[in-house]
Amino acid sequence: MDSGASLQFCFDLNDFIEYWKYKPHERTSVTTATHTIYVEGEGAVLLKHQVDGKTVRMRLEHVLHMPQITTRLLSMGQFLLQGMRVAGDALSIALINKSTNIIMCKPLYNGSTIFILEATPVQLDKSALVIYKADYKLMHKHLGHPSKDVLTNAPNHIKGFPKDLEVPSNSPVCPGCAQGKMPASAHPPSETRVMAPFECIHSDLKSFPMVLYHKYKYFVNFIDDFTSYMWVVLLHKKSAAITAL
Repeated sequence: MDSGASLQFCFDLNDFIEYWKYKPHERTSVTTATHTIYVEGEGAVLLKHQVDGKTVRMRLEHVLHMPQITTRLLSMGQFLLQGMRVAGDALSIALINKSTNIIMCKPLYNGSTIFILEATPVQLDKSALVIYKADYKLMHKHLGHPSKDVLTNAPNHIKGFPKDLEVPSNSPVCPGCAQGKMPASAHPPSETRVMAPFECIHSDLKSFPMVLYHKYKYFVNFIDDFTSYMWVVLLHKKSAAITAL
């Protein structure tokens, strides 16, 4: 691990437990000291390593596949963006999630500024299922942006729904929810003016909140742009609007 690294790489396809190969136009180039190489795809890997004397498994997402890279690289910045903290000294670096050590890295050799993680890529098995943890943001997006109350009560009403889903008390504004609640944008004021009656007529069809005494349910209005004169016609059916026109 190098604090200056910006990506995560995995060079062996056998390391991936999930993998998506990029299409030719999706490949991105990375320039090295000698030549240009390409990212061929991305996926997830499962690592087995020691933390505080215990063997733990960790799932890494968005791992990039670059066949020409012969050394696996981890990005400290990526872990920090996920909310982890860093603590350490010249002998070790620990990545901490809340109060639990997730990753323990040691220097390549005494005095080295390159820290390594002694881990082994493993394939999925039954004991690895515990690494899948329900994520509130992911469930919120994939289930059509339900409210917090819906996701809180879902385990009691939906068979197989994760019961360990942590619903945050304060969560950032969801862009999809915010855009869905936005009203239509207002029409900008028009600077054009007509020069004669009936050159431009504005019209709108509306419904009454309740049926009127004479069974009228709708009305259509016509406004002459030049004279501002208005006609209002009551309608029993929407289809009668063409007759009123």
